[in-house]
Amino acid sequence: MVIRKYEYHRDFKKLLELFRTEGFIKGELRKNRTKETLRQSLNKAVTYVAYEAEDLMGFVRVLEDPPFEPLVRDVYVKPSYRGKGIGKSLLYGLFERLSCERIQVATSDLSFAAHMGATLEQGAYYLRRPEEPTTYLLQDKT
Repeated sequence: MVIRKYEYHRDFKKLLELFRTEGFIKGELRKNRTKETLRQSLNKAVTYVAYEAEDLMGFVRVLEDPPFEPLVRDVYVKPSYRGKGIGKSLLYGLFERLSCERIQVATSDLSFAAHMGATLEQGAYYLRRPEEPTTYLLQDKT
């Protein structure tokens, strides 16, 4: 597995296909989400992608607004790759890449938040930098 920073020319078509086929966008949002709005959304955020060979396994999309903590807006792993630590690698790898102590996670899925180790603080879910060094499956630190 390789996790690296999103690059438009390498990744956009695969992410667009993932959004369309995996049911990531539903209902009215799906109708209104055009190719251009997705491109703008990915380019405004810090996005990392996870691949196995040429297969896109998942991604994480983060908004930065210093001095506040980064906000994870999306984290998604294809169903066939779930349960293998890819989501955790995407999320916890952000601590090294973004040089932060905690990350806010936007989720309404309480079981996901608990599974990832997020805690409820001041009305929002946060992940904290692990105290012990952790090895992440990363290709680069960009």
